[in-house]
Amino acid sequence: MKNKWHSINDLVLALIIILAVALIILWRFHILMKYPDKLAEGNAKREIAMENNKEQDDLANNSAIKMGTAFKNGKLRDDVNITILEGTDETAFKDIFDKKLFDNYDQFLDALNALNLTLDSVQTGTMGFSKGTSVETVLKDLTTT
Repeated sequence: MKNKWHSINDLVLALIIILAVALIILWRFHILMKYPDKLAEGNAKREIAMENNKEQDDLANNSAIKMGTAFKNGKLRDDVNITILEGTDETAFKDIFDKKLFDNYDQFLDALNALNLTLDSVQTGTMGFSKGTSVETVLKDLTTT
């Protein structure tokens, strides 16, 4: 009788353990089945963001105004102060090139021409520009109109 009781008790305990494990697996299985959808959703969002960034970069690169590395997508990356000296030669605008607003004198002239601005209208002195200012705004603020 005692042997029979231990055998039944062992079987009941084994069934309870198996049932508990099965319930835990089913519960986790349901969560795991949702995981590929979450991964796909996250990947889709990343791909959309990458495409949008690429489009913005392409727009900036296809702009009529070529600019230096101080700009990203046509906007200033950081606050910048520049000093323009008297004259119309390249040395008068050295600070513009040192601060990477434009790569060289010809690029600066092309940018002015793209906005129908002249080199003679560029103001002398020190000017500050805030992060996020567009290249067009910088060029217009540099000139007297």
